[in-house]
Amino acid sequence: CVEQGADYLVLGWSAAGNPDGTRYDVILTSKTVAGEPVFSGEAVMEATVLAPGALFESLLDDTEYFAKVRAVDHRQRPTAWGAVFSAKTLPSSQRLARPTDLTVVSVSSDSVGLAWRHDGVNVQRFLIERSFDRMVWIQAGEAPAAAREFLDGGLSADTTIYHHVVACSHAFQSLPSASVSTVTLADVPVDTGAAYEVFRSSLGVVWGKAGNHAETEYQIRWTSHPAFNQDYHFTPVIQGTAFLIEELEINTTVQIDARAWNGAQPPVPTEWNFLRRVATRADSPVAIAVW
Repeated sequence: CVEQGADYLVLGWSAAGNPDGTRYDVILTSKTVAGEPVFSGEAVMEATVLAPGALFESLLDDTEYFAKVRAVDHRQRPTAWGAVFSAKTLPSSQRLARPTDLTVVSVSSDSVGLAWRHDGVNVQRFLIERSFDRMVWIQAGEAPAAAREFLDGGLSADTTIYHHVVACSHAFQSLPSASVSTVTLADVPVDTGAAYEVFRSSLGVVWGKAGNHAETEYQIRWTSHPAFNQDYHFTPVIQGTAFLIEELEINTTVQIDARAWNGAQPPVPTEWNFLRRVATRADSPVAIAVW
């Protein structure tokens, strides 16, 4: 099978009985002598791939190309070359460049913003596609020909997502842009209303993960009355939704805030969110002898 543009060809073939990961050598040429393709010289393009398909770019428009393929086993023994097949690039009037310079920025815990460049020639619209594994792509939406931005919403918090953009005319599509990954922001952790474990000099703090997944990390800070909003103490960044704050003063009110960190590199934290104010227990009074 063949997918063609004015300056590229995507060639495909049957793997026959070969397993996934088999190596294939592909040769492409536009040169012919007496009507026969010539697979040598400067006009030849070569590719080695690990799947039954190969992309050739920077080709001449409206030109017939010829290709042949062979498989190579794990001991580096090639098969005979397969039958020659041909494909023709589209005329220059149907050239449709792939979008370039794609950038993706995490906007919130459920949306990302995309921006790209394109010369606009022959474009009727853009397709925006997303993937979670760079193998299976689904359509996230469409943008009109004049657009160079798109907001993709309805996503999960703290999740790695890949995007690319495809230019479309009435009859053809471009190659996709280079794919770009981003990580949505984490959701702000919340107070679930669950009871804290309260001791004389420690507090067992719990919080809700909101829309975050099990591997999302959190950080807790606390400060004591009457110095609320200053002189904070901080936990390390941790997984889970519980932490024991120790070495507190007895019978003292403590304000507790939490934030989440997403899995980006480097990680991006949410804003601090107030959870609650809780007092540690008082000491039991000790009787004093009267003389």
